[in-house]
Amino acid sequence: MIVLSIAIAAIAAVAVSLALPRTWSAAATLYVGQSLTEPSFDYGGLLASQLLTPTYARLATSTDLLEAVATELGLDVRPDQLAQRVDAEAPAGGTLLTITSTADTPENAAALTNAVAQELLRRAPAERSDQPQLEAALADVDAEIANTRQTLLDLLGQPTLSGAQQETVIQLQQRLDALETSRSSLSDELASRSPNALTLVEPARAPLSPAGPNRTIIVASSAASAMAVATFFVYGLSALRRSRDEEPALA
Repeated sequence: MIVLSIAIAAIAAVAVSLALPRTWSAAATLYVGQSLTEPSFDYGGLLASQLLTPTYARLATSTDLLEAVATELGLDVRPDQLAQRVDAEAPAGGTLLTITSTADTPENAAALTNAVAQELLRRAPAERSDQPQLEAALADVDAEIANTRQTLLDLLGQPTLSGAQQETVIQLQQRLDALETSRSSLSDELASRSPNALTLVEPARAPLSPAGPNRTIIVASSAASAMAVATFFVYGLSALRRSRDEEPALA
């Protein structure tokens, strides 16, 4: 009886799970705040980014943003319906935002996630257009500072200096001071990036395996339920038979 019940439940669960449509999930990761490649560190900016990250998570599932995404992808769904397929997660105290979308195909899941991420990027403050130039200029200044400092150390390491060499030392020290001032200005420029800027760290890719339904769990839970019901039924039937067998003896 128990074995038969489990077999019937397992077959039914497999049939149900095969009838259920498969769903696919794809995720994208965004970073809120200063670029990780910037040489300077702004602790105040980091704190501001941590506070702003949950705001971006709420914005990712807002009606206005999802309406724009539906229009871009040509989806005939309401924003509230689309919100059921999109999730934005921002761990407390972090600056990473994960957007996950669910769809009927791997390609649609990735497309929906990336559309939400791109719409979020469009609504965030734009990055500095001169960022690469500033980083290159800072690298050049750092290289010149290193060369100037080494030349100055080589001169100062000599036992005695001529009058011309002493004059060169003074010029090198002045040059080094000017370079340090330039470097400080460039670093401040790079650090002035808004703490609520967004960077796409990892775009969504089409998943290789479905997110649901989990057929193994469906079959296992159905088999467990069938076994529990069958065990209870067999135990109850056995108890009923024992009580009937005992009735003639009592009479």
